[in-house]
Amino acid sequence: MSVNKTLFILRHAKSSWDDISVSDFDRPLTKRGISDANLLASCLKDELSCIELVVSSSAARAAHTANIFCDTVGIPHDKLVLKKNIYESSVGELMRVVAALPPELHCVMLVGHNPTFTSFVNEFLSQGIANLPTAGLVRLDFDVDSWSNISKKRLRASWFDFPKNH
Repeated sequence: MSVNKTLFILRHAKSSWDDISVSDFDRPLTKRGISDANLLASCLKDELSCIELVVSSSAARAAHTANIFCDTVGIPHDKLVLKKNIYESSVGELMRVVAALPPELHCVMLVGHNPTFTSFVNEFLSQGIANLPTAGLVRLDFDVDSWSNISKKRLRASWFDFPKNH
């Protein structure tokens, strides 16, 4: 069986802590965060061209990162869905979000936050990562027909990239 589902896991780019009056949910990206998101999206544009849907946390920094990737890669904005439940989610909640993806989709990106995103990717990787850095991206290719069947044992390929590699 060939690889049937590809899941990109993207941590939001670097966000600002400058204004303590801004809630965590509403924190914006820094200039470096915007630059890093643009850089990684540009470098990986061909790899990301398969994306059919982007599901992002509705927190400002994640939504902005998702929008940068959509704009750079050419993903229509009607293929971007913001979900509040990705903000401060658990690995189990992310699994439920993925399991609920439409079965006809083959390539999806999730955009959100640590520490959950690092824990989530480590559920699948045989050699885990210590930390998914800001604007860090993991690709997971699964040999499954249904999103609800993704598992470590069905992972066929993966890679991990982040702005400092470029």
